[in-house]
Amino acid sequence: MAAERGVCLMPSTVARHYPRDGIGYVPVTDADPAVISLAWRPELRRAAIDSFIRIAHEVAAAKSGDRGWLDI
Repeated sequence: MAAERGVCLMPSTVARHYPRDGIGYVPVTDADPAVISLAWRPELRRAAIDSFIRIAHEVAAAKSGDRGWLDI
């Protein structure tokens, strides 16, 4: 049940895939792009984590058309 107050920015995919009664989704077209950060504990670094980081960077770069900076 919605509390009938509050605002939250979320991806448009949420509105498409998870509609809820009592919640209105309003497109925001003039917002700056969101920044996504990945963080991990160095002592838990594994090959799977490195692969995830590399793939996440490749997907983000392909979406933005930017080859950007990546520090692993």
